[in-house]
Amino acid sequence: MKNLDKVEKYISLFVVSLYFIAGGYLLFCQRCITMMHKEFRIVFALILILYGAYRLARILLIKKSDDDEDEGDEDE
Repeated sequence: MKNLDKVEKYISLFVVSLYFIAGGYLLFCQRCITMMHKEFRIVFALILILYGAYRLARILLIKKSDDDEDEGDEDE
């Protein structure tokens, strides 16, 4: 089951990196999407980046709680 947990973690980190890349692309690319208004593009990019940060924080908190549980199991 540990291998499946590692695969799940790597997939989650990959998806988080996609959120950051897509948000950065929308935010910093001047000619990326001409159909969107500039204000909408900026807001959408910030939402993607903030959601990526939220997902990353959740992944790190889950990892920390798993590590704490593993340390508790070793003490017994």
